[in-house]
Amino acid sequence: MKQRPHLHLSPLPEQGSTAQSSNRLIASLLTLALLLTLIAIACSGPNAKIAFISDRDGDAEIYVMSADGSDVTRLTDTGGHISSYPKWSPDGQRIAFSSSQSGNGEIYVMNADGSGLTQLTHSDRDDSNPVWSPDGQRIAFVSNRPGALVLPGALAKMNADSSGLAQLAADIFDIYLVNADGSGLTQLTDDAGRDFFPSWSPDGQCVVFMSDRDGDPDIYLVNADGSGLTQLTHNGELEFFPNWSPDGQRILFYTWPTGGNPELYMMNSDGSDRTRMTHNIEMDSYHSFPVMSPDRRRVERVVSFADPNGDDDYEIYIMNPDGSDLTQLTVADTYRGARDEEPIVFSTTTYDADGDDEIYIVNCDGSGLVRLTNNTSRDFAPHLAPTP
Repeated sequence: MKQRPHLHLSPLPEQGSTAQSSNRLIASLLTLALLLTLIAIACSGPNAKIAFISDRDGDAEIYVMSADGSDVTRLTDTGGHISSYPKWSPDGQRIAFSSSQSGNGEIYVMNADGSGLTQLTHSDRDDSNPVWSPDGQRIAFVSNRPGALVLPGALAKMNADSSGLAQLAADIFDIYLVNADGSGLTQLTDDAGRDFFPSWSPDGQCVVFMSDRDGDPDIYLVNADGSGLTQLTHNGELEFFPNWSPDGQRILFYTWPTGGNPELYMMNSDGSDRTRMTHNIEMDSYHSFPVMSPDRRRVERVVSFADPNGDDDYEIYIMNPDGSDLTQLTVADTYRGARDEEPIVFSTTTYDADGDDEIYIVNCDGSGLVRLTNNTSRDFAPHLAPTP
């Protein structure tokens, strides 16, 4: 059986400065950023496609398949230099990803069939974490261009080897925008801190993100033209993984209080009406951002609960937006690259006799679990294409 690292966010130190706690969290989140993608809700249709990463041909490359597991097609040939998981455009016609095939992380776009491969960014730094705007015209991404601490290709090296993570976490990261054809490169944020995890508002007018520019990670909002920078959280706790409600009125995020457990919160888009949604459920690590269903009736997420044996069970849960009716959908462990969708598409090693990652699909009520891949390779990071 192949040996793989068990992903886990390090607990906060009992003593130490806020900066030290922030660095620990940033380092852990960077590890996840190399392995996970932002969550996007999509509804499946009869011709829905799933993009995923597989090493079935030797190197980790991007593949697509139909939502029933048929018609598996390899799209990329990068020599295994995939450093960020594939992201479908809102119309389901294109896929964005980052790759180090040119020597350092760059943003690429290709058609859904792998044709029309276009390199959007060209720098000697690392560009990663592409996120499509709702209209599919622009892509937000994270880059350490202003910094001088990380050598080119650091993100690619980190993808295979976690050494040097503290150095990476110490660098300066900002958020950039680029048109989907590679034109109009714009630096959206500019600060001597670390800005991560951009999330477009549903109307495409602004971006919410996490930044530690004031000493600890907080949630910020900025207009898509760079104006109107607003700090939404101010309580001195570590706050991260912001994501929008479908109507653009509320923002989901995690708060990690010193000496306590991370909890899920929701607030208005201006930072008001901060509401705690979970209470002492012993979340230890995260395998996805919190995400709300399109009808705003559910919050879907993947969390880790510490079990009595000291092992983490990574499960898929849903809850009401007021925090009530927390329901566990899956009974397994070690979910990798799990995605919250409609239906939910995820990868896990649990049901595979060889311990390899395989991709599954399940309805939002927990019924209809179907295995989509079945081989001796690793198939992971699935993303269900939106259907207009």
